[in-house]
Amino acid sequence: VFGYAGRFNPTARLLGPCVFTVLIATYLAMAGKLQALRKLESSAKKFQNLFSSTFEGVAIHKAGVVLDINESLASMLGYSESEVINHSVWEFFNPKDRAKYKHDWQGMIQRPHIVRLVKKDGTEIPVEALTKSFAFEGEMVLFTAIQDISERLKNERTIADQQTKMMTASKMSALGQMAGGVAHEINNPLAIIQGHARLLSQRSIRGELTPEIIQEVTTKIDATVMRIAKIIQSLRMIARDVENAPLTTVPLSKIISDTLDLCTERFRRHGVTLEFSPISDALEIDCRPHEIGQSLLNLINNSFDAVENQVEKWVKISASESSERPNHVLISVIDSGPGFSPQHQERFMEPFFTTKPVGKGTGLGFSLSKGLVEGHNGSLWIDFAARPTRVVIELPRSKASSTSLTE
Repeated sequence: VFGYAGRFNPTARLLGPCVFTVLIATYLAMAGKLQALRKLESSAKKFQNLFSSTFEGVAIHKAGVVLDINESLASMLGYSESEVINHSVWEFFNPKDRAKYKHDWQGMIQRPHIVRLVKKDGTEIPVEALTKSFAFEGEMVLFTAIQDISERLKNERTIADQQTKMMTASKMSALGQMAGGVAHEINNPLAIIQGHARLLSQRSIRGELTPEIIQEVTTKIDATVMRIAKIIQSLRMIARDVENAPLTTVPLSKIISDTLDLCTERFRRHGVTLEFSPISDALEIDCRPHEIGQSLLNLINNSFDAVENQVEKWVKISASESSERPNHVLISVIDSGPGFSPQHQERFMEPFFTTKPVGKGTGLGFSLSKGLVEGHNGSLWIDFAARPTRVVIELPRSKASSTSLTE
């Protein structure tokens, strides 16, 4: 306010508050920018820590060039970070896959994909990659999270192998239960063939063979051989083990008939009545016959075990079109057994669950049958309200068969 030599300066008195205000405003602005800068630095540090410490591999890239990677990805690939940064993304893809993913790169954004990457030592690793776009240092880049799934795929293969082994065990168990009856079914025709052969030999020795007798005996032998062949065909259908076999159009009556051929003698020897009402060959399904036959055989075996010690012993198989779902067929297995205990109803489809005595069942019949049927877009269910006991396989009818009915 006072100038040099102590003189009063009116201009200074007017400008003094303005300068002070400007200084304060400048200070506050600089402080605000400094605080924002510190927040930005803090955010960047957090991002860098997260980027570096995540267990998943992470790559930031643009226009096919790697801008940055974290330590996890470098370790996964066996490279140092400097050996990857500024290199083409495609250098680290399996050479056979590069053209495919270059063409479909946009389709990989926002959706997880399984791809094969190549490590520094030349070995391949399967990874699951998820790519998203985001703003980074003022420009749009791509951010890809990469997870090594080698162990996961190995575990999945192990589980698949175990499931195959369980299915084989169940199949062998089912066939084992039928073995005595099947052996008897084959032995009887063999005895008939042997008897006819001896008859021909004896009449030949006595000079009694005529064309009519030869024709009659050979016709009976031929029919008996066909009977054996049908039993063997049924065995082959059930025992067949072909993964991912194509679906074929088959009359439902044939699948049921072939399966019952393996059961008839066992049921007869134990005094269990086995009934099946014939159905039209026009009722067809698209299926893998050995899998549907296996499912049906499991259910029939379960029914046999349920009625074996009952006073009234019978099992009925029926097949019909579904009245509730168009173009679907129902195979019902009904028996005179005691039914399903209420406390066990929730568990019957669980693997290894069984109410049978130790050594009599694997506990896999229902669960494996359910899996096989569902593999045909069908369903297997237990009608707990039904009396007598009823288990149902529901399958889509053959598309060709359904079309022909509506024409």
